[in-house]
Amino acid sequence: MSGLIRMQVFYEIAMEIGTEADLQKSSKKALSMYLHKLGCSAGMIIRADLAGDPGRLESVVTVPRNLANNCTYKEVSARIHGAVSMGGVKHFLDSLPLSGTVDGTNYYIMELEDFGVLLLIKSGEPFDQAILHGITRLNYKLGQACLAGLYTARLEAAVQERTKDLQETNNKLTESLANIKTLNGLLPICAGCKKIRDDKGYWNQIETYVSNHSQAVFTHGLCPVCIQRLYPKYAEEEGEDERE
Repeated sequence: MSGLIRMQVFYEIAMEIGTEADLQKSSKKALSMYLHKLGCSAGMIIRADLAGDPGRLESVVTVPRNLANNCTYKEVSARIHGAVSMGGVKHFLDSLPLSGTVDGTNYYIMELEDFGVLLLIKSGEPFDQAILHGITRLNYKLGQACLAGLYTARLEAAVQERTKDLQETNNKLTESLANIKTLNGLLPICAGCKKIRDDKGYWNQIETYVSNHSQAVFTHGLCPVCIQRLYPKYAEEEGEDERE
């Protein structure tokens, strides 16, 4: 590959990196362009989670999707997991880049800074040093684009969770407000028995009407005037007790 063609290839790959905000769409689009322009048969973008020990590697996107059936991938995957189990994810990242061949097929494992790992599988002639140098430069942009997509996904998840919580709170508040009963307007009340006429024309005891149209709960007692009128004997006894 001549220098001019190589520059054009890298430029076209770079233009496809980070064109989508979604992590899955962005990484798949970029990886597909890597494979197409660099003559690779398969590839994978892997996120490195350094939380805990030994950490873990998580596939973000594979091209083609059935990469698990690829013999070269199976061998490379076993080597990667073996290295991680021996020294942890961080130690594995520090050992990159790695390359080799499996049954005549070349593989390249390269770090995506601050994000994870890029795996490329290529049949035929291996990459020369100029190509590898160019891929390394592209990988920095790819890593940053994947990282931005990851943050966007986390932010969207947090917003959705917060929106769900706010909706639940709003529903509870709406339900509570619906249960609050208030009295307003003119109330038709009998001047004699003090019953209140409702909207259907029925006359209700004042306690019943108020209880049905508010949060008030009645307890019953007698005022001094009613005690004197209804139970004069008890009223006299209370008066004597107070004088003593």
